[in-house]
Amino acid sequence: MNHTALTLMLRLSTNDVPRRQRMDFVHDFVARHFLGLEFIPFDVDEIHVEMSACVLPGGTTLGSCQYPPMRGARPRWLLGDGRDGYLLTVHGCDHEVAVDGRPPVKIAAGDILIINQSVPFSFELAATMVTGATLAPNRLGTLVPRAERQPYLHIQRSAPEAALAVGYADLLRANPPADVKAARIAEDHLYDLVALSLGSQYVDMDQRGSSPAGNARLQLIRQDIEVHLRDPDLNVNTIARHHGVTPRYVQLLFEREGTTFSAFLRDRRLALAYNRLRREPTGRASIATIAYDCGFPDLSGFNRAFRKRYGATPSDVRATGSHGVTP
Repeated sequence: MNHTALTLMLRLSTNDVPRRQRMDFVHDFVARHFLGLEFIPFDVDEIHVEMSACVLPGGTTLGSCQYPPMRGARPRWLLGDGRDGYLLTVHGCDHEVAVDGRPPVKIAAGDILIINQSVPFSFELAATMVTGATLAPNRLGTLVPRAERQPYLHIQRSAPEAALAVGYADLLRANPPADVKAARIAEDHLYDLVALSLGSQYVDMDQRGSSPAGNARLQLIRQDIEVHLRDPDLNVNTIARHHGVTPRYVQLLFEREGTTFSAFLRDRRLALAYNRLRREPTGRASIATIAYDCGFPDLSGFNRAFRKRYGATPSDVRATGSHGVTP
């Protein structure tokens, strides 16, 4: 154990404990004292646990642990230990977790699971490596208000922000900040990255109604689409990356409005083409050129969409030749 005024470093191993005391060590210290859990190894005679952890001045704990196959739980009788934060874990194997009496949910290897420690939960693990962090409820709740209303939050490993948050936590654990200022900045960054990961899948995604933050996000996305209408490669993945959210989140925002991302993009491109056909003199640019300039890579597809939208062909609209108004 290396203890400084700034950071508490822990490195623990059952190899350092007499065999007859290993179960007590795992149960009483690693599980109960350090994590607030109850562990029941499948084979009590073959217990091997390796753990390293970094406790930052702000109270955030970052750690990794190698476990044997076991059952684990935070039963109701342990809820009185005063832990009310969040336990973030990333497991190296697929497993199931049952939270607050709900049916078990499947968590894939590499996914992020964030569980509210004020509710009971249980799980079973094969032999695996787990990385994790304890997060303060007030800090996470401020950044992601909806988190406080959820017993758990599940972030799939495919979320672009997930790897960034986990990688940064591992970096901090392996390279603790050297002074108080650096530690505060590092903790702020960690919470921001976790909130970004959560925001991409959870923030403002209550489909029963809209929210001011969700409406503001949708407005920004619409503006971004207008700026890049002419880019034929523009798609939902590009827009999601621009705004630090997942493609599914973008789709949900448009679904709340009764449309889809693709429909909105197509309609705005058609409106742009319509106005050019009405305003530009015949011969200045071909219909094909206008279609390509407005982001349509396929002329036949443009013609079909245009006729369906306006009940007339691009040639018919051009032939009317007046200074029209945006449709």
